[in-house]
Amino acid sequence: MSVSFISNKRCIHLRLYYATHLLKLCIYIYIYIYIYITAAEMKYMRGTAGFTWADYKTNAQIAKKLKITSILDKLMEYKRSWIQHVNRKPRNRLPRVMKHYCPTGRRNHGRSLKRLLDT
Repeated sequence: MSVSFISNKRCIHLRLYYATHLLKLCIYIYIYIYIYITAAEMKYMRGTAGFTWADYKTNAQIAKKLKITSILDKLMEYKRSWIQHVNRKPRNRLPRVMKHYCPTGRRNHGRSLKRLLDT
């Protein structure tokens, strides 16, 4: 039987800490996905429309001809609906708190400390 000695305040701080790191990771993944999804989507749409790179058609022209909305537009619509969903939650819920969380303090300069697994 294990006993937890972490106070409620410390537990909330740890949740916020890990949630902010998860948020940063999501942002990096979003940028990576944005670049590759756009390229893959346009490669497919260009072939579907019957154009090649030598035709010098812009992405907007191809999308207008095919009458297709971008996948990223659909993702942004989903994101907006999620933010509206979070805003409807009570103020003390973790997703709503994380939306407005701003970490305080400073990071250490230089190389990070070695952990037990790194030695």
